[in-house]
Amino acid sequence: MVTVSRCGAFHLDKPWKLFFLVAAVCCWGVHLQAWPGHDWDQWQQVTTWQKPELRTDQAGRRDLAPLLGDDASGTNRIASVRGWEERRKQIASTIRQILGQPTDLKQPALEVRELGGEDLEGYTRRHVMIRSELDDWIPAYLLVPKKLSSKRVPAMVCLHQTVAQGKEEPCGMKGDPELAFAVELVQRGYVCLAPDVIGFGERIAAGKQPYDNSIAFYRQHSGWSFMGKMIWDVGRMIDYLETLPFVDPQKIGSIGHSHGAYGTLFAAAFEPRISVAVASCGFTTFRSDPNPERWSHLTALIPQLGFYLPDVAGIPFDWQHVLALTAPRRLFLWYATKDSIFPQTENLDELLKDVRKVYDLYGADRALAWQAFDGPHQFPPVGREAAYRWLEESFVQSSFPATPANPGAAAPNPKTGSAFFPSELVARARANARDHAWAAEIRDSLVAAAKPWMQLSDDELWRLMFGNTIRRSWQVWSDGHCPACKKPVPMYEWVPDALKQPWKMRCPQCKELFPKNDFLKFYRSGLNEQGVFDPQRADRSLLFNAEHPDPADPLHHFGVDDGEGYTEDGKRWRFIGAYLIFGQWKQAIVSGIRNLAAAYVGTGDLAYAHKAGVLLDRAADLYPTFDFGKEGVMYEGPPRSGYVSTWHDACVEVHDLALAYDSVFEGLARDPDLVKFLAAKAAKHKLANSKSSFADLQRNIEERIFRDTLDHRPKIESNYPSTDVTITTLRTVLGWPGNRADVMAMLDGIISKATAVDGVTGEKGIAGYTVIAPHAIAELLGRYARADPGFIREALGRHPRLHAMYRFHLDTWCLGQYYPRTGDTGSFAERTPSYAGLAFSKNPGINPSSYAFLWELYEATGDKDFVRLLHGANGSSTNGLPYDLFAAEPAGFQAKVAKVIAENGPEIKLPSVNKTEWGLAILRSGERTNARAAWLDYDSGERHGHADGMNIGLFAKGLDLLPDFGYPPVQYGGWSSPRAVWYTQTAAHNTVAVDGQNTRPGSGKTTLWFDGRQLRAVRATGAKLAGGQQYERTIALVDISERDSYLIDVFRVAGGAEHTRFLRGHFGHVSTQGLSLVPEEQPRFGPVMRNFKRDPKPSEGWSVDWNVEDHLKYRPPSSDVHLRHTDLTRGAEVELAETWVAVGLYGGTAEAWIPSVLVRRRAAEPPLSSTFVGVLEPYEERSNIASIRRLELEDSEAKPCSDGHVGIEVRLADGRRDIFLSANVEAQPASTSARFAASLVVQKECSARFEGDLCLVRFDAANRPTRVLFCRGKSLRVGNLFVRVKNEEASFEIDLNNQDAPIVAGPADAVELIEIAGVKIWPK
Repeated sequence: MVTVSRCGAFHLDKPWKLFFLVAAVCCWGVHLQAWPGHDWDQWQQVTTWQKPELRTDQAGRRDLAPLLGDDASGTNRIASVRGWEERRKQIASTIRQILGQPTDLKQPALEVRELGGEDLEGYTRRHVMIRSELDDWIPAYLLVPKKLSSKRVPAMVCLHQTVAQGKEEPCGMKGDPELAFAVELVQRGYVCLAPDVIGFGERIAAGKQPYDNSIAFYRQHSGWSFMGKMIWDVGRMIDYLETLPFVDPQKIGSIGHSHGAYGTLFAAAFEPRISVAVASCGFTTFRSDPNPERWSHLTALIPQLGFYLPDVAGIPFDWQHVLALTAPRRLFLWYATKDSIFPQTENLDELLKDVRKVYDLYGADRALAWQAFDGPHQFPPVGREAAYRWLEESFVQSSFPATPANPGAAAPNPKTGSAFFPSELVARARANARDHAWAAEIRDSLVAAAKPWMQLSDDELWRLMFGNTIRRSWQVWSDGHCPACKKPVPMYEWVPDALKQPWKMRCPQCKELFPKNDFLKFYRSGLNEQGVFDPQRADRSLLFNAEHPDPADPLHHFGVDDGEGYTEDGKRWRFIGAYLIFGQWKQAIVSGIRNLAAAYVGTGDLAYAHKAGVLLDRAADLYPTFDFGKEGVMYEGPPRSGYVSTWHDACVEVHDLALAYDSVFEGLARDPDLVKFLAAKAAKHKLANSKSSFADLQRNIEERIFRDTLDHRPKIESNYPSTDVTITTLRTVLGWPGNRADVMAMLDGIISKATAVDGVTGEKGIAGYTVIAPHAIAELLGRYARADPGFIREALGRHPRLHAMYRFHLDTWCLGQYYPRTGDTGSFAERTPSYAGLAFSKNPGINPSSYAFLWELYEATGDKDFVRLLHGANGSSTNGLPYDLFAAEPAGFQAKVAKVIAENGPEIKLPSVNKTEWGLAILRSGERTNARAAWLDYDSGERHGHADGMNIGLFAKGLDLLPDFGYPPVQYGGWSSPRAVWYTQTAAHNTVAVDGQNTRPGSGKTTLWFDGRQLRAVRATGAKLAGGQQYERTIALVDISERDSYLIDVFRVAGGAEHTRFLRGHFGHVSTQGLSLVPEEQPRFGPVMRNFKRDPKPSEGWSVDWNVEDHLKYRPPSSDVHLRHTDLTRGAEVELAETWVAVGLYGGTAEAWIPSVLVRRRAAEPPLSSTFVGVLEPYEERSNIASIRRLELEDSEAKPCSDGHVGIEVRLADGRRDIFLSANVEAQPASTSARFAASLVVQKECSARFEGDLCLVRFDAANRPTRVLFCRGKSLRVGNLFVRVKNEEASFEIDLNNQDAPIVAGPADAVELIEIAGVKIWPK
């Protein structure tokens, strides 16, 4: 027996421990060290695992089972991608069952902390922490080249080997310099992210060794594995890399040696966003491994494999299965023939040849490569150079895995038919149009839409396409006016009509057309031999106002545009630049292709496909030459990127072009006249592609539009997941079904990321940018589902959060009319009268039906609200459903919907809801026209978010009574203009600004939540949002009657020296009580606020009453709606002012000034502590509240409580009375019992004594307690009422008029005792 002393004894009393010491010596070289391995026996005691009984074709075999199967003759049984995909699902499922997955794992919102950085030679190294789980962070170094070869470059996740220092070795800081591959890669231009994997580096405590934390991990995640956790962590690292503006999200790979190699291989198998993987010396097969215990007993990586030992034949998979899951993505393996760590590698060549057969199915045999090295367990320079060449080929020469490196070569599995519109599906559409009037109406609308292009000759269609020689502009003038009538015409208000009034833009005010010159004549005068406009060739004598041809006329040059715009008094109107995008490109070309293609699908008439083919092919001639980032203008300045138009529209346009191409493909393939016409054009204009065959046309369209897009993703990089959906669509159109596995992997990746935050992406703009993902995914899934009826159910099986995705905009829809205006969305006080999660259309053309999609969601989930939603969206009728030209049985669909509605009712009844990952809580009360809702947004920032931490809103009386401003008014000069920036600032929201600063990006959390019958409350905290010690808001919605409620608002802030709470109501005017306001001469907040009046010392209980003006005409004319705010904040000054708002979205110039209230507290020195207290009551005609006052509170020693403890009395007009008590819990000890003892408050006047967080007691007119809201605490005594609690974390509502069952909400067993006047009424 041998003992090595290092942090305790390590006894070599078992053979596997001897191996582990030898492995340590070999693997760590001069860094000789050894540590105890993972204790598998102890793992068994804490795990929930039993031996998995998995029946596979590998289980029970000592040899390696062929991936594609074999029979008696030895031939492969699986010969198609479809067959392999089914096999792949089985393999992935088997391995997942071995790796495990904790049932409670939730992906947190992406959060990254920067801990510092260093400026090194040729690159920078940043020390970052990436949140992996709610309580776990990934330490990593981010290496970024100082000189980037392009705007976006490839990135590599660099995984270290088995060394205690972890990430420091690949970063060249410690360890073997031969393994500093992160440094070598960053010097070659790659962005590199080198993490500490679990159990290494910073992820082990000081003085501890690798794997020392394994048992602690398995106590927390008893059904998971270290390997599964590594895969998860790699996903979070990719999430981070995708956010970096200099990283190409389509070109992210992983590389590793030894421990890092097998980590890379497993991650690549299950993380589809890894496009390239490089692994050095990462494995030998389980069945040939002399030390298979390494995976279970030593390293904690896959403990479940220990159940199969010592008989390795029982292991239900082997390494060929792991590697094949990566196909057809690119994979390079380096292995050593004299590897002492992973010996017996003789069979790896045959194993890899078997894996290559899977790649062959995809036509991607070149995407897999390997190289054997006659040497030890090393990644020597020759191996690294081979790997780096492979990366170069993968990232630079290839757009995606299955594409050959030579861009001129024919694509594998060339397109031979339609992917989304197979013949049997199209036949069904045409049969429906023949047999059903509703379908005939859709078909006829498609024909009518295509008619304008059918009236043009092929030559006229061909000439519609233009080149990139004229600067294109996103607006004529973003904040401009008409040069004729001088009226404002901002943003997108100029009107093109490319087919009726070509090369003209019309003023929407005076209807004048610009430019005034005959630009078409000028344009044609400049066409070169290839049919492209050359400004140098054009006849500039044509540049005059055609309405004033006399050179002596003062208006001879008025309104004249040569392509660079018309200038007057230093201002420039880019009429032609904007027309090219919104007229010629979008209307004449893209819409033409889309409408012609749809008409072909609806009718089968080849003439439509022919015309679409002319436009597609001519567009393809010129499409790759466009680069909006270099050639465009946006908001009178430089744009970001794009093709003909800017990035977000370019993304949509190429998506639509791909679908149109797919729908007419089979028609184009049998149209010799199209080839003849285009070949003649190619000859006449000396085009590079002769167009002598359909194959030439196919290559021209596919390579120059779609593959060029795939090669230049940054040009269409848009709001998530638009770009990924477009890329997936393009690849489907180009390669389906041969690339099915690749497409499915991309689709899974899209859905996983798009549903990560309460079912949505986390992008703000709740009824705007947030809906991009559900809209896009519904349409995409709907396309696949039409050809594969079980597709959506299968997708839900793999991604249960799809249910949450389409619940999100149902759960957050308030009054059936509004969404909380969080982030860039909507306009001031306006309604969103339809469900925002999907776009409903009764004539979707050839696009999927949202009605059909919701029905499939219902069938897969059983959620009847989806049926109610589609029924309501159709006017509470089944007539015409599902409005799908491709529907199999429309009458049957209608009957099934009618049955669900008849049995379950049509009304959607929503409770209060708290979206904890998204940071939004909504309290609801009332029904139908009496519905009301209050919301609290407890995060700040994020994509398209505002600095709106702890913002609140209130919907009641059919109106948005505390409206958020909504989408920034970019019509006043773009996103950086003062008014647009103002909309995003903290001071523009109903929240508190600390020291005049914006809240910081981040999320708060809810610390109290209750949804009762008549009483509802939420409390959220987020000190980091304001950079102080406390930033906590509590709102409670208290019912007065079935029609009315009031809202209590308590906002506690600590930190800084000045706190200002902003409150803005609806359109209208205000009256005040208890204020002596004096005008202020000093304006603040620039041009967006005015008319300040101030009271430096208001009396407590002052109020402001908004007399609401129904500016948007949502209420009957006789309505008299008010919102009264009664303020109980102490030691504050008050200001009234008016705030500017844009009325309507960014297209117009209507504006208004909104009454605003500012409550401010100051301190000479920080930190200042403030408690803002208010009561908001919406009412009609007269208030339901007689009086409101703040109560004095004492602690258990009869000393006055701090201002953070709040007591309020609300006396109702009918004689009832409410007592509200709220403790300042964040100022209390952390432990529950100590906190409640410290937070005990006494109100002598009401004979109240409360140990807890929050309570409200209602008394009737005879002063008898009738209802109690009790949130977290020990006891409550008010008058002759006494409540004692068993579960101190529970919240509940008590109806004292219902003495048989008084606890009407919350857990009844949490209440130990309820007494009134000494008489026990609970428990019975």
